[in-house]
Amino acid sequence: MDLQPTELSLWSEHGYFCRDGLLGDDGVALVRAAVADAVFAPAQVVGAAAGIRGDELAWLDRTPSLARLWDALDGLARAAARVRFLGLSDRVEVQLARYRGDGGGYARHRDAVAGALGPGRRLTCIYYLNDGWRAEHGGALRLYPTAPTPVELGPIADRAVVFLSGEVEHEVLPSLRPRLAVTSWYYA
Repeated sequence: MDLQPTELSLWSEHGYFCRDGLLGDDGVALVRAAVADAVFAPAQVVGAAAGIRGDELAWLDRTPSLARLWDALDGLARAAARVRFLGLSDRVEVQLARYRGDGGGYARHRDAVAGALGPGRRLTCIYYLNDGWRAEHGGALRLYPTAPTPVELGPIADRAVVFLSGEVEHEVLPSLRPRLAVTSWYYA
């Protein structure tokens, strides 16, 4: 899989890109069916950051039922890594996050702390499962890339967003409708 010219420009200059139509309508339906029985637990952040997020999560295994999604996200990750010489390992963690639609969000943060000891998260790939999403539903992903202004991306079905875990700060704006996203973290 290769990055499109617009994706390549955003990735090279700002450390993120977005691809709509990753799997198509049938692919979104297959992913939704595969995660329909996920058991969620409240997300927790310890220490001073406690209370900054309002989602629930379930950790996912890279099961064959989601092979099409894994192949697509891995393809985007490999293409992005080649451009930035990221040197990714085989380690990947995958989480399903659900916001109930009661105004919960996730405060501004990074998915990896720069300079942390040992190999850490290098790349974040998010895939959205939300049909019929409109701006008034809230829940946008706000990125703070190396650009003059933040970028807001709605969590619309079949959209993938890829960004540098340790460099791009981001937040989830309050969601007024139930919202689902699969997040994969690729490690060094």
